[in-house]
Amino acid sequence: SCHGLSGRGDGPGAPPMARVPSFVDPAVQARTDEQLAEVIVQGRGGFMPAFGDRLPATGVAAIVRHLRSFGP
Repeated sequence: SCHGLSGRGDGPGAPPMARVPSFVDPAVQARTDEQLAEVIVQGRGGFMPAFGDRLPATGVAAIVRHLRSFGP
């Protein structure tokens, strides 16, 4: 809900005043799969919640694959 359906960081659940990364941003797509997975598992910056306690490794890998679908 934070990143939006288009992955551009404009979702209705984005915290006010937070800069939510866009998955179409080349800098985000340049991150390794491991770096993306780490953010999903551990969270980031107090705004991105950690999902490591709620998702199995296969779920994290599926999300990383989905994030890649926003790239070139």
